[in-house]
Amino acid sequence: MLQALLVGLGGFLGTVLRYAVTRIPMGWSFPLSTLVVNVVGCLALGLLAGARVPETARAFVFIGVLGGFTTFSAFALDTTVMWERHDWAAAVIYAGSSVFLSIAGLIAGMFIVRVQLS
Repeated sequence: MLQALLVGLGGFLGTVLRYAVTRIPMGWSFPLSTLVVNVVGCLALGLLAGARVPETARAFVFIGVLGGFTTFSAFALDTTVMWERHDWAAAVIYAGSSVFLSIAGLIAGMFIVRVQLS
């Protein structure tokens, strides 16, 4: 129960932090704030991944804060772990299918809504 509360609190903090970053005026149409969030989140996860962190702190930071801040860091960690295990085919399939299927899912969802609204 405590771990679930820590994940929720961390998620709240990560989400608020992400919102704050997206509110910083970037001055152009390129989604720089999303890129910054993804890179910073991956850097933070990379810095912490090898550290010996207690399970409750790990749940708070990894799943909660970084999960609320960016799920891209989890995707990057999963891919990197497969790569480091020399499971290159799985890493490439996972990365490629994650990107392709995620974009396809978004397009499908937009299509469904647009068809329903027309």
